Amino acid sequence: MVFLGLNTVFKRILCFAIHVVFGTGRSEDTFVSKGFRNWKKEKWVSYTQNLESGSVHTQMASEKILKNRAYIKNLIDIVLYLGWQGLAFRAHNEEKTSSNQGNFKEACVLLSKCNEEFSIIFNEKTNYTSWSIKNDLINISAQMIKNTIVNELTESGFCNVMCDEARCFRQEQMSICVRYTKNLNVYERFLGFIDVSENQNADALATAMVNFFEIININVPIIAQAYDGANVMSGKFNGVQQKIKSKYPYAVYTHCMAHRINLIVLDMYKLVKDTRIVFNCLKTLYVYFSHLANDAKFTEIQVKLGIKKTSLTRLSDTRWNCRVRNCVAVKLNFKAIVILLIDEINSSTNKDVVQAMGIMTLINKPSFIANLLILEEILQIINILSTQLQKKDATLGSAVTLIEGIIKTFVSLRTEVEFHNIWEKIINFTKINNIITDFP
Repeated sequence: MVFLGLNTVFKRILCFAIHVVFGTGRSEDTFVSKGFRNWKKEKWVSYTQNLESGSVHTQMASEKILKNRAYIKNLIDIVLYLGWQGLAFRAHNEEKTSSNQGNFKEACVLLSKCNEEFSIIFNEKTNYTSWSIKNDLINISAQMIKNTIVNELTESGFCNVMCDEARCFRQEQMSICVRYTKNLNVYERFLGFIDVSENQNADALATAMVNFFEIININVPIIAQAYDGANVMSGKFNGVQQKIKSKYPYAVYTHCMAHRINLIVLDMYKLVKDTRIVFNCLKTLYVYFSHLANDAKFTEIQVKLGIKKTSLTRLSDTRWNCRVRNCVAVKLNFKAIVILLIDEINSSTNKDVVQAMGIMTLINKPSFIANLLILEEILQIINILSTQLQKKDATLGSAVTLIEGIIKTFVSLRTEVEFHNIWEKIINFTKINNIITDFP
């Protein structure tokens, strides 16, 4: 225990114990005879000593913070990369013993091999790669992107809204996109999905859209809206477009041009008998070659004939470019298809023989070949138009110019000269593939 005494005359502090035990005459007699009263200097010395001691800890903590920030930045870069490439983040099993921990963790493993500082933190027990932190990084990145879009929309002053069905196996969803201009450049951005599982009538869909815009703070006028031609969306009196127009009077409704073209082609397909026959045959060919055994044989024959491997695709009523690809695939692989069908007819004894014989009979008809090549010519032109109309930077002016050009092309195909060129292609194709023609 230390006993301090106060000299009231000189107002100094003395130590009674040191004075009794050691007496005076010591080299350091501040607390024995002189007394101590320079408290200001003592506070400064104590402060500087603590600062020197604390600065080491502060510096170490700052370095740790900088390393953690660099590490998190690398994780964010991985999140952005996977999102940009449209790749899944997680795998079925993300344990270290798993042969594949998913794209996110495998990307972290790859980065740790060439970045020592990243590797140190990644191999620690707390490495910020849990599913909850991944979700946080994804949500934060998405929110920042969304905020950027909203800011650009606000600067633009108005926008065009587009939405379409985006059905999920668990719920009915509606995708929301916007178009706007920035520095005279047109941008098309995806904003998100809206869950509309409870109700899909016009009132519910329109209300969901308006609420969505309010939630993400879009407060600019909507001057245009584009949907498909379903009655609930396009209805003139009670459709979504009319509900939106009641809130935004200048929101002009436009039926999706690419979808409209698909509907026109679909109507043509239903009305013209020869066209139905061709596409029904293409559908049957797809089903036939979707069997693994037939597909393997088909690939083998393609290799033997030196034909580039092209597969038939499933037909769709809304994506007509698949029908173009199928027409091209049948034309390029006609010999391989015939060889496989003949082999199936000669060697097989099951029910597939009947199907193979039916397909063989149909595709060897001159009328089928003529319709196939004519349809390929027409659909190639339509596909150009459909592809251009779906571009993000497409404008009304460019669409009008393109449509006028396509119409002129179709008109020219009706001339004797252009049809003669198509007819020559048909005759040459039948000769190369040994198809007997009965054309006049």
